[in-house]
Amino acid sequence: GHTATLWSPRGSLGQGGPMTITTAGLAQITTDVAVAAGPEAVADADVVMFALRGNGHRAAMDAVAPYLRADQSVIISSQASLGGLYLARLLAARGIRPLIACWATTVTGGPMADGKVRIGMLRNMLEVATIPADRADEGVALSAALFGDRFGVCPNLFAISLSNLNPPFHMANALLNFTRIENAEDWSNYGGITAAVGQLVEELDAERLALADRMGVTVRTAQEHYRKSHDDLPDTDSVHELAQAIAARRKGTSPGPRDVSTRFITEDVPFGIAFIVALGKLAGVPTPVHSAGLILCNAIYGRDFVTENDLLAGLDLENDSLDSLSEQVLNGFGAEDATSSQILDAHL
Repeated sequence: GHTATLWSPRGSLGQGGPMTITTAGLAQITTDVAVAAGPEAVADADVVMFALRGNGHRAAMDAVAPYLRADQSVIISSQASLGGLYLARLLAARGIRPLIACWATTVTGGPMADGKVRIGMLRNMLEVATIPADRADEGVALSAALFGDRFGVCPNLFAISLSNLNPPFHMANALLNFTRIENAEDWSNYGGITAAVGQLVEELDAERLALADRMGVTVRTAQEHYRKSHDDLPDTDSVHELAQAIAARRKGTSPGPRDVSTRFITEDVPFGIAFIVALGKLAGVPTPVHSAGLILCNAIYGRDFVTENDLLAGLDLENDSLDSLSEQVLNGFGAEDATSSQILDAHL
């Protein structure tokens, strides 16, 4: 019942549309969707949604920020590395403060195969935080109007950022199954979470929970995340046992990655793991397991995944204080807060 228009900051969708999209799995739909020629098209929208991987967020935000309106609403699906705060700074420099709703994860997802979007899951519930934080009810109502009654209020951007369980699950699973990925083997994503992988996830989770406690927010455990996303799981605290139950139910519909360019590493490490390490340093919370995973991934790939997180560079956490960052997360920015050379330089 809504009219959608797509725009890609890297031109991957072409221009001028329409683009025919066909889905399979939980939804079977074929529809034509308009494709905009440039970012200025967002000026005509009621709602603007960022639905791309973390490494595209800053480029898209920089491109559309000049065209967004104060009376619009923005949804970020899903939140990465306080990216909502980065966008709020850009818009405050223009003197506008639209509603920015940040999701903890995507409402659905699935790979492209045979020219179709294969929808393998639809989450039962996911949380929404907003900038400023006191507009969370509006963010939930907007999300529900578009995607159904499956959203809940998250207190602030720290909570939503620390609620993303993809980075610890994906990094642990990819690291300990890496030769399977490298050799392009067929393997099960959930089935690959053996007892050892599950133990690593739980160690990473303990650090994430400690950081959330320091930031004054309550977030779901890895086990609670599984139960929120999947019905009728066994009564156990073992990540491994929960994953195996999901694997048995999914019956091969959730394969593990088969290419080393997988987002399990190239997106979730810079925009999830490196973010946790950076925030831990600012908050004085040790994150040795996250740091070790980051070092291992850098060594395996011969890359520096910290520098690949351009949102962290734009936020410049190293030169901020925890009190200042907490105030920004809670209340957003007025125009006077966003005129420093730091913020303008980040935008330019």
